[in-house]
Formats: sequence, structure tokens, C-alpha cells
Amino acid sequence: MIQSQRAWLRQRDACSDVACIAGAYRERIEALKGVKRAGWKTYRDPALGISFDYLANRQVKKPCPALGGDRCVAIVGRNTWNSDYFISFEIFDGALESVAEEKAVFERDEGGKWTTNAGPGVPQRRSASQGVAGKACV
Repeated sequence: MIQSQRAWLRQRDACSDVACIAGAYRERIEALKGVKRAGWKTYRDPALGISFDYLANRQVKKPCPALGGDRCVAIVGRNTWNSDYFISFEIFDGALESVAEEKAVFERDEGGKWTTNAGPGVPQRRSASQGVAGKACV
């Protein structure tokens, strides 16, 4: 898929007029309609009290590749070029607020909103967009 996308981009970039570009997009849309979509799987761990859906072309690893421990679960995939996993879930016991501050790199700002102090140095606020209501984006 990646190779075909790169080849198509070269073809599209070689276009010198609107008709060529429009034709390239029509052809690509038709080609993409034939691509099999990734399915979904559900991971359940009753001992940890968690379950989540993930793309079927990924794998769940327990313990996490980098963190280890029996209370950590990670989603891994092919060509993970800069990490051992896409996302990991480490399960902690305790009240949400204390665990968020002590274990999960979150802090409250002056306005009482939760932000993460991990990442590229830019605080990330909690999201309420479709599908991720109440989940923290980091």
C-alpha cells in the first residue's frame, strides 16, 4: 500500500494541468475502493479489568516491550520506526487524581484543567472530540 501510494504521488506530481491531476485522483480513488479495510479485534484482560478495540493488523503485547511488568499492555505493529509500541496502557491502583499526578505524567494547570507534562514540551489538553470523549490525548 505504501509503495503504491508513493508511485501514485510521483504520477500525480508529474501532471502539468488540471485535467491530468483530476484524472490521477479519479484513478486513485477507484484503486483505493478495492483495498481491503483492516478489521477490528477486541482485547480483554479480566485480571486488569480492561478491554479495548484495536486494528486487526496490530498486535497486543503483555507485558509491554519496553516497560515490562504484568500490569502493562501495549499495541505494536509493523514498521514502528521510532518506538517499541504505538501506545501502552499501564494499570495503577488508586484514585484517578492521585494516580494521574503521581504515575501518569498529568498535572492540573492554574484553571484546574488536566494537561500532560510528557511529550514535545507542549501541554496537551483533554479531548472531547467524537470517539474520544474524556480520554487524554498525549
